[in-house]
Amino acid sequence: MEVTLLNFVPYAAINLATGAAERPLMALANLLERKGRWRQAQRLRRKQTYFKTPYGYHWKLMENLLKVDQRVLFYAMTHVLEQSQRKLASSVSDDKEKQKHKVDEYEEAVWYGEQERQSILASLMDGPLKRAYLLTHSQPGWHLSEWQRAQCAAKGGCCARACGCCARARCAVLAKSYYGHCLSTCVCCTKTRGFKVPLDEWFEDPMLIDIDIKDRRWNKRQYRYQVLNAYIWGL
Repeated sequence: MEVTLLNFVPYAAINLATGAAERPLMALANLLERKGRWRQAQRLRRKQTYFKTPYGYHWKLMENLLKVDQRVLFYAMTHVLEQSQRKLASSVSDDKEKQKHKVDEYEEAVWYGEQERQSILASLMDGPLKRAYLLTHSQPGWHLSEWQRAQCAAKGGCCARACGCCARARCAVLAKSYYGHCLSTCVCCTKTRGFKVPLDEWFEDPMLIDIDIKDRRWNKRQYRYQVLNAYIWGL
């Protein structure tokens, strides 16, 4: 027991010292945010995260959150695609009912995804990582960075064309506006491609950005560094 306590003391002291140093940085980041200098606030929060890296389960929660965002966006786009196909459906009442049932299913999937998103946010500790995510996703056009547009264009999405779909809300009939880059169920991409991509599960979509941020060891040349900049820091 004595050895355990002796071993514990240095780690406790380090945590206390780090926490004391972190509080002024959090206050400064919040001040910059209130003054509208949000990119400076995000750079400071990124440095804070490097200085005091959150525990692994916080990164896992953040990764899950980003994947829920992907899932919700997928179902929002699919909702629109099924609606458009419903309008083109034959006049047979059974076909119309089946199409309507599909549309309702995707609307439910969006709703359940939102509930999961809120649950994950509630589980994340209030710190630079969570605050950075919330601030980034509150900015108009946060998803229109050069890197994200390039990824969309490379996968054959609307950023490779002049239609401007990625700058508009993906589903006008839902209570909340969802913005994001093209997935396989984008109506415009489906028309351009000339066929629907057969998928059993949303995560099989070949147009999804690979989200893998559990490994905290990164550098500027790594793909996940770009993912973190795009989806968390907004830089």
